[in-house]
Amino acid sequence: MRKVTAYIMIVMLSAAMGCMMLTGCNMTGSNTGQSGTAESSTGKTDTPKTIGDTEKYESYGYTYDDKLFVEVYEDNGVYYRAEAELPEDVSKALDDLDWSDDDHDQNMKALIDPLPITKLENLSENILSQEEMDKLIGKTGEDLLNDGWTTGFVTETGGSSVNMEYDLFQYIVTFDGVIEESEDVYLGDVIIPLVVKAVEYAGISSSASEAFLYQSDSE
Repeated sequence: MRKVTAYIMIVMLSAAMGCMMLTGCNMTGSNTGQSGTAESSTGKTDTPKTIGDTEKYESYGYTYDDKLFVEVYEDNGVYYRAEAELPEDVSKALDDLDWSDDDHDQNMKALIDPLPITKLENLSENILSQEEMDKLIGKTGEDLLNDGWTTGFVTETGGSSVNMEYDLFQYIVTFDGVIEESEDVYLGDVIIPLVVKAVEYAGISSSASEAFLYQSDSE
């Protein structure tokens, strides 16, 4: 199955963002109804019904393959993931679009905007709470890696903090020693013996939309 990564918004990280916690949750996860449209368990009147309805929110990336279109967006401090099924004719039309065409974006918009959202999820519910982050203090880098964390980059030269990802989100993990980066040494190997001193939330992963597409393929 082909996969096309159409667009990824890079989420910029900073210490200030690391201190921000997204605790507002306006709606819970949604299930697909018999009509094929996403149902909201909160009764929000402004819940988007089509992909085009999400345009008024800040996008954090979209991805599609020949069956699904996935978009991640932020509404009032809460991250959501919208999924729409791609009819065969729309999928083929998307595949036939010319990326060098000046009207590419407009033509793509005409194809995807009418698509009904069949699944809408509140991603912010998966952000680790402060209590959960505090429980990581005392663990080693090896513990985190074994639990599914992945390394990103050292936040500053000669520092002790590393940008790491867990689930769909990024965190700043501070260890008990100075971390020396090297092109010849994998960062994960460097942090294996180090002990976690603090963990702060930093933002959503820049590949969040892709992650869901791959997840759908594996189901």
